[in-house]
Amino acid sequence: MKKAKNKRIAIFLDYDGTLSPIVDDPDRALMSDSMRSAVKNVAKYFPTAIISGRSRDKVFDLIGLTELYYAGSHGMDIMGPNCVKSIDNKQDKEVKLFQPAKEFLSMIDEVFRTLVENTKAIEGAKVENHKFCTSVHYRNVEETNWPLIAQCVHDILKDYPRLRLTHGRKVLEIRPVIDWNKGKAVEFLLESLDINNKDDVLPIYIGDDRTDEDAFKFLREENRGYGILVSPVPKETKAFYSLKDPSEAYFNTAIPLDPVLRRRIPDFRQALSRIREQRSTENIGQDTPPEYLMTLYDFTILKFIPERRSNLTVRSSFHGLRKRIDNFDEWLNLTDETLSWNEKLLLLGLHKEKFLKINLILLFANQGNEQTNMPESSDMNEETRPPRLGNHGFSHDNERNPRNQPRISDLPPRHPQRPSWADRDNGRRLSFSDGSRPSNLVICYKLPKQFPVIRASSGSSSSIDTGSGSELEAISTFSEIVPDTVIFDDFEKFPPTAATVSSSLLLGICGLPDTIFRNAVDMALADSECCKLENSELRLSCFSNKALVNVGGDLAKLVPGRVSTEVDARLAYDTHGIIRKVHDLLKLYNEIGVPPERLLFKIPSTWQGIEAARLLESEGIQTHLTFVYSFAQAAAAAQAGASVIQIFVGRIRDWARNHSGDPEVDAALKRGEDPGIALVTKTYNYIHKYGHKSKLMAAAVRNKQDLFSIVGVDYIIAPLKVLQSLKESATTPGDKYSFVRRLSPENAARYSFSKEELTKWDQLSLASAMGPAAVELLARGLDGYVNQARRVEELFGKIWPPPNV
Repeated sequence: MKKAKNKRIAIFLDYDGTLSPIVDDPDRALMSDSMRSAVKNVAKYFPTAIISGRSRDKVFDLIGLTELYYAGSHGMDIMGPNCVKSIDNKQDKEVKLFQPAKEFLSMIDEVFRTLVENTKAIEGAKVENHKFCTSVHYRNVEETNWPLIAQCVHDILKDYPRLRLTHGRKVLEIRPVIDWNKGKAVEFLLESLDINNKDDVLPIYIGDDRTDEDAFKFLREENRGYGILVSPVPKETKAFYSLKDPSEAYFNTAIPLDPVLRRRIPDFRQALSRIREQRSTENIGQDTPPEYLMTLYDFTILKFIPERRSNLTVRSSFHGLRKRIDNFDEWLNLTDETLSWNEKLLLLGLHKEKFLKINLILLFANQGNEQTNMPESSDMNEETRPPRLGNHGFSHDNERNPRNQPRISDLPPRHPQRPSWADRDNGRRLSFSDGSRPSNLVICYKLPKQFPVIRASSGSSSSIDTGSGSELEAISTFSEIVPDTVIFDDFEKFPPTAATVSSSLLLGICGLPDTIFRNAVDMALADSECCKLENSELRLSCFSNKALVNVGGDLAKLVPGRVSTEVDARLAYDTHGIIRKVHDLLKLYNEIGVPPERLLFKIPSTWQGIEAARLLESEGIQTHLTFVYSFAQAAAAAQAGASVIQIFVGRIRDWARNHSGDPEVDAALKRGEDPGIALVTKTYNYIHKYGHKSKLMAAAVRNKQDLFSIVGVDYIIAPLKVLQSLKESATTPGDKYSFVRRLSPENAARYSFSKEELTKWDQLSLASAMGPAAVELLARGLDGYVNQARRVEELFGKIWPPPNV
């Protein structure tokens, strides 16, 4: 990393999933001896901190290194290195503690005891008190009982408005409502070390969980440093880079070298024999990490992947070292039978005791060819994600938050081109062109800058130019095709027929100050009713409501269909809170002259959200239920009379690619059906067979085959690339696709439903019927919406009042 040259490095590490593997029992999440040794070596030369959701005392006991800073409870309990836990008169040391949430201790303890009592009947549930936060682990709970866990937590939170809920890897965490998180902890530690905002300092944070995103965000802002996500599957993240497994995150800080060994290696076997003899004294054995990225006096970088030896990469910046190692090529050509890869590494890097230079290198390993057979027309190529040396499919939906990140299509190929100064033969031989000089460190991927995208997704129907005799025209005969369009780039080609106004849209508008909608936001920030509110939280919430309505009013002038307005996802489990919010928004729309029939209100499909939709529809207010990932949710939404029910085809498919154990998803796969398409089909048939008024919207449609499979559904939100392909494809008699209406009232009348599926859905039956796919995807969607809403309020707090007011 060129950015690290001549800079001091500060290391911040999560514990679970980063330094230790994720295990069923959190008490058994132990880091390996080699990982502990690596962290200890790093801490000798760089300030190093552990920032964990666990209590500070617990994570200290698990790691046991006094050289580190420890921040427990997501950074709400920070202790410096070489501290004792209490004042010791003999040692005359004081504890260096920072606890910004100290006033919440009794409240957290009370919630912990209540949760233990309320979940004791749920087998496998584990509740932990992390001092400043409480965690409920459901990894060992039967998947059918996951909704019960969620309900227990939400029922308790109703009585504690100063506490909030966050989600981790199969864990629900209750924390104080304060402006503090892992990102704030990183900032505090940098300030404490007097290295914050210093040009010669490079902070690096490695973590695996959603709770680490705040730290990734802090480092990404103003290019402060690098965030690295540890995850075996693609995730939406603010990290710059990613690792697939904790074992890849090894550090080599002190490299013993012998100049004689570097200048001439006359006898490889003798050198190897000396290294083997040194293993006992150098404490290097069979559990030496199998994958390395290592430097030799800033000269040579070697990455070893024993499992895939054909992918061995050797890169170098020799600065003349090549002339001093006559037999370097011969060394690289030693067969596997002669030396193991680890032994080759040790041969060059380990001899005697002299330390010539200290370096920190992070390994970003190429994981091979996983997921190379992706559909040709898939939004896997649309998602923005930190680069990984390897080809991994990414999931992207048209509702995701626009990000200031590159698209995958903008990134270099999965196998980067060879450097001009190097030539590889079967990945093992390295030679250099005359006169060429490589850089000190090679980075395979660069992140080009890109403006945020503003999207308008449909909530209603309107015609578009389908092109005469095209596939698009044929499909439009049966379904209303709604373009998921970028307002400013593609308005003329595929004008938006309707719009969704959301926190994500507001963030995009604020990032593009010259947009026609910026005035709508500025006028919201100048609203006199909001400005006179003394409570900052109420004032920012008022600004957000006003901005949503102002932008929604402008969009209503541009699109012929309805405008769907997002309801704050923080109210997802509060029926009356949702209703109050909708009434407030409706009143604001009325003040600017937008009639109710032009409006939809977008509500998450929790039970409380569905119940709110039922009550609002009874008042004549149109609702748009989103985050529907199971038939139980869809049927309950139809029974509630929701005007629009939205199903995300691609997100369900993505979940099925990486998970199993959901009865509904597994049943569709067993029948040879796409689970997302199957849910759309079943929901359409249910609505039409039993006469419900709801319209069904299929979103996250990724390719033409998806559209052909659901022809006849009320609305299809389709990406522009798919619409363009359909418009340019003529329908001919020999076409391979058949434009038969797949979904129709006639087919719905013949569809059979089980007795259980025809139940009158209530809160308990819905919670019991939602499988792990629906539970996880719903939680993920809510997290995204909540984070966007918070970001909007944070941004408004920084820019209020606007410059033109």
